[in-house]
Amino acid sequence: MAKKYIYDLNTKNISFIQTAVDLKKLGIKNNMFFLKLYDPSLKGVDPHSPFLTDDQIVRIINECIINPWYYLRECARIPDQGNPLGVPYLLNRANLASTWCFLHSIDHYLVIPRQIGKTESTIAIITWSFLFGTTNSEMMFLNITAERAYANLAKV
Repeated sequence: MAKKYIYDLNTKNISFIQTAVDLKKLGIKNNMFFLKLYDPSLKGVDPHSPFLTDDQIVRIINECIINPWYYLRECARIPDQGNPLGVPYLLNRANLASTWCFLHSIDHYLVIPRQIGKTESTIAIITWSFLFGTTNSEMMFLNITAERAYANLAKV
């Protein structure tokens, strides 16, 4: 039985709204799947708030376990120089496709211009996998050089 959900069209992560608009303009019917929210009580809740109740914390963790898009949209933060809180994950069509392939165990190769966020978006979904999506697993980091692989592991 499919779990009921709503679309969180009031997310503060504007990049998710913009990507949904872009997909709709392209004629893609399933243009909001990454805006799903299974627990409607989390709508408008800032998972980074220092004033969360224990119930809200449990609900956020449960939503992250079943909904990687919620984790990316609301919880993930990308390190940013001079900003200790980081910045929200920025969704675009490229990393949307890459993440969808990752979540469906489809090998893929992502080619987009430099400094668009290939590494950060990949690390974000790997972080979700490590924190919520897997147990008793091993992960291997590969890169052109061992130093870069170690650097990416450090980012996780």
